[in-house]
Amino acid sequence: MPKTILLLLFSFSLSFAMAKDTDSLKVKTLEPVNVTAMRSSLKNSETPARIFSFSKSELQTSDSRTLPEFFNGNGNYFLQKTNHGGGSVFLRGLTGNQTLILVDGIRLNNSTFRYGPNQYLNTINPFMVSSVEVLSGSGSVQYGSDAIGGLIQVFSNSPDFDKKFGLSINTRISTQNMEKGLSGAINLSKGKFGLLISGTVKQFGDLVGGKNIGRQAPNGYDESAFEAKGIWNLNENLSLTLAHQHLAQRNVPIYHKILLEDFKQNEISFQARNLSFLKLDNKTQNRFFSSQNITLSHQFNPEERTSQKNKAALIRFEKDQINTSGFSFTNISLPVKYWTISSGLEAYDDKVYSSKIDETNGVKVSKRGLYPNNSSYLNSAIFSLHQFSFKTFQIHAGLRWNAVKMQIPDETLGTSEVKNSALVYNFSVLKKLGKNIGLYSSFNTAFRAPNIDDMGTLGIVDFRYEIPSDNLNPEKSKQFELGIKGNFKQGMFQINVFQNQLEDLITREKVVGQVIETYQVYAKMNTGKAIIKGLEWSSKNKIIENLYVSTFLTYTYGQDLIKNEPLRRMPPFFGNFSLEYTLSKLKIRPSLAAATAQKRLASGDIADNRIGKDGTPSFAVFNMNANYAIKRFNFNLNVLNLGNKAYKTHGSGVYGYGRSAFGSVSFTL
Repeated sequence: MPKTILLLLFSFSLSFAMAKDTDSLKVKTLEPVNVTAMRSSLKNSETPARIFSFSKSELQTSDSRTLPEFFNGNGNYFLQKTNHGGGSVFLRGLTGNQTLILVDGIRLNNSTFRYGPNQYLNTINPFMVSSVEVLSGSGSVQYGSDAIGGLIQVFSNSPDFDKKFGLSINTRISTQNMEKGLSGAINLSKGKFGLLISGTVKQFGDLVGGKNIGRQAPNGYDESAFEAKGIWNLNENLSLTLAHQHLAQRNVPIYHKILLEDFKQNEISFQARNLSFLKLDNKTQNRFFSSQNITLSHQFNPEERTSQKNKAALIRFEKDQINTSGFSFTNISLPVKYWTISSGLEAYDDKVYSSKIDETNGVKVSKRGLYPNNSSYLNSAIFSLHQFSFKTFQIHAGLRWNAVKMQIPDETLGTSEVKNSALVYNFSVLKKLGKNIGLYSSFNTAFRAPNIDDMGTLGIVDFRYEIPSDNLNPEKSKQFELGIKGNFKQGMFQINVFQNQLEDLITREKVVGQVIETYQVYAKMNTGKAIIKGLEWSSKNKIIENLYVSTFLTYTYGQDLIKNEPLRRMPPFFGNFSLEYTLSKLKIRPSLAAATAQKRLASGDIADNRIGKDGTPSFAVFNMNANYAIKRFNFNLNVLNLGNKAYKTHGSGVYGYGRSAFGSVSFTL
């Protein structure tokens, strides 16, 4: 049934996208501009890639509980949730350390990011977000390691210089006690200086599923956040930005381990993301040094975990701490009118501290942590991106050389040093077919350098026990994409196909005959070779005055060429459909999220207790959103899963929301 629904939606949206009247072809509407694809401003319709931008108003209207949950129904992106405190976005069948997350141009990915789903996107407070850009199938040349599937860039709110004083307050509540939250922000400006300070406190209850699933306990946790950003316009060409972002989560249960793996307690006791940065932006009249950006950053990310099996006296306390210092310099040159060059260099230096304490009947024993303690990871690069803009052509090309130096201490062997490097490049062309339609093709190479998680992990990860590996090489990919995109007075559309060839994939291989703490032992090796191909469709079109229809459809096929089986965790055919009606100050948005069953399973999927041999059933979930603005107040209501279906997305450890409502009230001064 969901497959039939998705195919009907594709036919419906295709007819609206193509049925443009003559007048609509003559006028172009204002359209999003991105800075992610080439590290310089460019219209989305003129970018030879799948780049999608989400504005502040779209984020506010959706009023999602977390930033990852915003993607569950917006765009060609698949969301997997291991637990309620997680949420990992799939870009073209890949997630975790094979996709890249940036915050204000700074890498969030560090040397402990693991393969497969992780929770780190959920450490970004949605209240602080001004916009999000998602680049699919590209990003390694522009931003370095990990962007094999693509990247997500999050931009934070900035001070409003038009307001000497501003105040905003937002309060959120849900049915069945699943959320209570309060956020606030103060904006101050005087002359050339602006300051924005914001804070958030949230309490999340247990996630309640549909039908007979009911309350999935324990799943709730507490969260708090604080942000500050100051901008000083030193003169009309020079500005200085100083910012700090903090988010902390406490007592986040790993629900599927308690449900399926006989744990009495298994939780992230404490997790925080701290980012401080200083940016200097300069503009000149020199065409070879048109603008420069220098960014200094520091991140401090601790994570503490507690676990105890049922009927066991042993309690395990683990603590990891990653300190990352970053530097980047970018210069934009305009040698001639049609040629833009973005060149620069960057470096990120990780220091990893890891420990573990096993306590039995009050007796504590210190042991090696999940990662080698006092490990270091230096990631440095130089890059050059070129954009040629002609009347009917856009040509993009880029080159990056990236080097990694890793130092891993060992009590027996001493400190070992591992070095890796990669040279990646891309080339893409967009040909305008008239004023509003462009045909494009692109070729992107990408890499993922082995990190400390790959080479130094020792302990339980998901449903396996991992031991350290050595002599790993970077993962590599070559991706080809062909697409067509249009931007009209009545809306937009884009359809594209892609094929990604992956080599030297770092895979977990079973160590035959070794079992530790009832878990099978695995080690990582460069044994993987795979292909991922697919089709993506997106459109937003005006049906009648004030009524728009949006459709996103995604098909992904992944095959492990070594094992001759499906690639792990491949999303099924999925899509999102919504109507948006605006009447004066009222906006109503009914929507549908659907996915077919996923029966194409890798052996790792079958062994995964979140999936199993039967795979994941299909689902179709209807939601309703209403937003009403009056004077300084904004009211938002989200009613989820109107049919109260019991469902979960492929690979998830928790079921999705049952019939429930989330409401918020905002006040702005």
